[in-house]
Amino acid sequence: MIRKAVILAGGRGTRMLPYTKACPKETLPLSDKPALHYIVKEAVESGITEILIVISPEKTQIVKYFTYDEALEQELIKQDKAYLTAELNDMLKRAKISFVAQEVADGTGGAVLLSEKFAANEPVLIINGDDVMLVGKGEKPVSRQIIDCFDKYGKSVLGVQEVSDELISKCGSIQIISQEGRNIEVGGIIEKPQKGQAFSNYALLGRYVITPESYRLLKETEKVKGEIRLTDALHTEAKTLGLYAYNFVGKRCDMGNKLGYAEAFIDFALADDDIGADVKKLLERYRG
Repeated sequence: MIRKAVILAGGRGTRMLPYTKACPKETLPLSDKPALHYIVKEAVESGITEILIVISPEKTQIVKYFTYDEALEQELIKQDKAYLTAELNDMLKRAKISFVAQEVADGTGGAVLLSEKFAANEPVLIINGDDVMLVGKGEKPVSRQIIDCFDKYGKSVLGVQEVSDELISKCGSIQIISQEGRNIEVGGIIEKPQKGQAFSNYALLGRYVITPESYRLLKETEKVKGEIRLTDALHTEAKTLGLYAYNFVGKRCDMGNKLGYAEAFIDFALADDDIGADVKKLLERYRG
């Protein structure tokens, strides 16, 4: 049973400058909450009870947001406004959240290695901090879908979806050995393939379950331009130990660029019960 998650939020977010000069991209608002709020909520609703967030040293705003504020809560209670932070406080009760700073920018693999002690020889859920998922009402959270696939096969699992030829060149592409419904046996991974080199158009999109063996392979992975690439270790895992992917249900919102963020903000505003109907009317007015 997977009970731990690692959220990777250590990057500088240079594609979102100048905002990210002072504020983490993970704190960009989607409706009335920071993007990272939705990621933590997804993990908690997937059964996770311990979360480690990997941050860069300057991202103290993230620590503050996910730390209970007694003085604020007392003030909100006096004003009969405790409902404003009720969901956040519920998440803080249901999952223990801790932090570790990635002092050296040595890639996604380096960030994951910082969680080895936290994992304590258990399989863990890995979530990219700039990939927010939106699912329909009644659908399982994307992380829960990935965990269910792990429960079925007992191997590391990649969250994937089929994407365009243009987008696959910016992602990791998986080689398909066999497929049963949404479950895919993976033969290998190629990172950011050039035109015509992709194994398939199934792309890695920011959700993984990894095993203790994944950490061993990460430590044996050679750096590329000073970075340890998680996909390189997972490629080796596919070749030696076996690896699966799950074609998840849901929409991935890429918070790593301005257009992706604009689309994500609109999607989450439309999904907001309080303002969704009015936002839809507003968009129709602009379209007219």
